Amino acid sequence: MGILDGSTIFWLIALGMFLGGTIKLIMWKSAVSILQNVVTGAVVAVIVGTLFGLVGMAQIMLLSFICIIALLFALNVFNMGSQAT
Repeated sequence: MGILDGSTIFWLIALGMFLGGTIKLIMWKSAVSILQNVVTGAVVAVIVGTLFGLVGMAQIMLLSFICIIALLFALNVFNMGSQAT
């Protein structure tokens, strides 16, 4: 999956949206909404996948998966907003 084409971008968006929703379900008491998690996951997946694809990395999906989880974790844990009840 080292080629960055339309199919890869589609799967990156799908992966980001899936992980965003899953992380919201796991961390249900965070102040970040599910829409913010899903959109952030999709945007991060496309940006990270594009950057890794441009530099010639071979495992775009795996690296995107790791980066999405790390960023969404940081977004939900270190959110400066008010905590939801």
